[in-house]
Amino acid sequence: TATTSSSCLRTVDAAANSLTGDMDVRCRLSLSDWTPGVSVDLFGKSTGTTQIAWWVGLTSSNQPYLAFSPDGTAGAVRYITASSPFPFTDGEAYWVRVQLDADNGASGCDVTFGYSTDGVTYTTHQAITTAGTAAIFDSTSYLQAPGRAGTVSTAVQITVYELQLLNALTGGVPVVQLDAGLMSSAATS
Repeated sequence: TATTSSSCLRTVDAAANSLTGDMDVRCRLSLSDWTPGVSVDLFGKSTGTTQIAWWVGLTSSNQPYLAFSPDGTAGAVRYITASSPFPFTDGEAYWVRVQLDADNGASGCDVTFGYSTDGVTYTTHQAITTAGTAAIFDSTSYLQAPGRAGTVSTAVQITVYELQLLNALTGGVPVVQLDAGLMSSAATS
């Protein structure tokens, strides 16, 4: 069940949105300021300190990051952060894409940050390989954009248009697709 409100677009926990390994998540959104200078949670599946799966955000230095927990706890959260901000224009809508290859076959994991203006052709912003494979906790939290369950940034206005979650890095049909245009109202914060 997907819902939209004056603050977010979200869906309750379900097998389809409880990915614990490889994932490809894409969200079309706009920010009033893409370089707000404060940490901003963009979208994810995480709440509290014991139901953390993953989320995507911007650091206070405006770099995109993927955060995830293997056991659902805040103390185990692992951050993989790009070295530079996205090259976006304030107020414009973009597709933000994050791909996780949880086990790259070389005792590590790969995270690729990308972006698009049309949701079809993506530009790689940065690809990062880190030591250690990745595991994502099977959280009972909502899948939510903007923010993550229970939190929505007030530092910047975020408008969400669509969120897609795929369980493979090869593309294909999304296992979750939330489209604010098909809801009763646009999801903004």
